[in-house]
Amino acid sequence: RTLPASIENRLEPFLKRPRRVCSVGVFIESYGFAHAAAAVERLRAETGEEIGLVLLDGTFARDEGYRDEVLRGRGWVTVLENVPNPDVYQIMKRSDAFVRAVSHEGYGISRVEATWCGLPVVGTDAGETRGMLTFEFGDVEGLARQLRRALFDPRARDVARWAALYRGEAEENLRALRSALLTD
Repeated sequence: RTLPASIENRLEPFLKRPRRVCSVGVFIESYGFAHAAAAVERLRAETGEEIGLVLLDGTFARDEGYRDEVLRGRGWVTVLENVPNPDVYQIMKRSDAFVRAVSHEGYGISRVEATWCGLPVVGTDAGETRGMLTFEFGDVEGLARQLRRALFDPRARDVARWAALYRGEAEENLRALRSALLTD
């Protein structure tokens, strides 16, 4: 699937960066966009690398003051709003790492989807964490450390085993659901 021209145009500055980080959520404190931006900013300063960050904003909640704080002085951050799911996957596939800095998470399907796209996932220790680089919510230093591993350590980039495990679990769940539906 190709991205619509409107998204391609907005992504252009992000895609020109040699390293790219993607995060999904909304602009409220509990989704941790500020932590993701601060961690990327720290890595940019420490490494001298032009690392880009794309924030995929679902817009179902928003704190304008928080949004302004996250984006202030960070022209290297790209924000896309209400991106359709098939397009989210295309953006993930063009990224080098995925950050999910949310304070509370159920299963964490976006983490699994990022793994399926071949991305190392850096996420809080809430929700699904198998095969992921974790940190505690609000720990920007821990997030930056794990993000450094995701971007610069080739071993952290080997997520194929975890993608296969999640794919197998999804297929088994689908078989069980089909079986349950067909027996009734």
